[in-house]
Amino acid sequence: EPSYIGVGKKEIEGITFEKGFVEGRYVDDQRVKIYVQSAKQGEGQKPAIIIFDEYGEYDRNLMLKEFAKKGYYAIVFNVTGTSEESENFTVYPEKIKHANLIQSDYDNKEINSDVTKTCWYEWCGVAKYVYEYVKSLDFINKVGCLGINGGATTLWHFLATEDKIDCAVFLNNTGWSVYEGKSKFVSSNEESYSDGKIAYIAGIEPQSYASHVKCPSLIISATGNANYDCDRAYDSLTRINENLYKSINYSVNRRDGISKKSFESAYIFLEKFLSSKRSSNLPLPLTATSVEEEDVKVTVEADQKGLKCFELYVSEGVTDSCKRCWKKIDEKPSNKGKAEFTFTPNVQYGFAVWFVKAVYKNGYETVSKIFGKTFLQKEGLIKRANKIIYTSRI
Repeated sequence: EPSYIGVGKKEIEGITFEKGFVEGRYVDDQRVKIYVQSAKQGEGQKPAIIIFDEYGEYDRNLMLKEFAKKGYYAIVFNVTGTSEESENFTVYPEKIKHANLIQSDYDNKEINSDVTKTCWYEWCGVAKYVYEYVKSLDFINKVGCLGINGGATTLWHFLATEDKIDCAVFLNNTGWSVYEGKSKFVSSNEESYSDGKIAYIAGIEPQSYASHVKCPSLIISATGNANYDCDRAYDSLTRINENLYKSINYSVNRRDGISKKSFESAYIFLEKFLSSKRSSNLPLPLTATSVEEEDVKVTVEADQKGLKCFELYVSEGVTDSCKRCWKKIDEKPSNKGKAEFTFTPNVQYGFAVWFVKAVYKNGYETVSKIFGKTFLQKEGLIKRANKIIYTSRI
């Protein structure tokens, strides 16, 4: 059972904030000292949220505060180690100094040695010790996880080795980093990967771990994030066990972060699987099919209970996912949970992508995969871009 050494505690607006160190694994006669921050409001039994933070140094007091106000014990931990800007970091023994971000091979995207000698192996170990510490707290009744950007890689690794986590939310990072700069929808010459890169894809990339996740999962992906390809996020979702609840939402036209409106889905999701309150069932992910001829016809169906509307988003002419400007070109009220959209892409742009979002009255959102097609001039001319026609399927 990992021990905890507190180094600071204060109460602000009825919320208790703490910081300290959880003792991690032994390396010879030394132990990893894991820096953590936590927040909770009031006493009594409550669920925990373990935050797998972005790699680097970030002030998460506001996030901790928001979760504490909603009745959670929230804890965030540092994996990146040595810092010249702060005294608040995880301390790794000299023998595993490669766990420090600034001394690691994090950016190489290749594995050319034993995976247990990598920073990712040590970071997953840190997460497991934090989890053991959280479980040891006598007021914790359930545990959920939140992975943010780079930190979500460690969460994917962690979930492949744990089967007692109640649910998980992933922000942006669903893997596929080796394919950076290569559009999912535009064919290119097949690249020959080195053995080290193949080992990285199999041993580190999150999409390789998705099939091993054992808890309900929600992905929220910013459509304009340059580091994490939103086009491929749905591909990782499909790899998660089909017997588990899983869903995805896109934070439209956001670059680095997730909008407050999109993150509302995370709060609703977490309450469903962690709260002791009686909450309604979450809607299943919508199903959508797309037929691309001269026009594009999208047929969509979703859980109708509480469904407010469907929204159709389109972007044309830009193959690089992080540089697109998405436009909501149609909105349709729910008609028994079904709808059909038709739009005419401007073939002069040569390329289009589209998806449908289901919006629920309680703020929950779920989306289809992103469809895409390269159009040739001979496929037809149009009178104007984005001519919208839609008809109800009922």
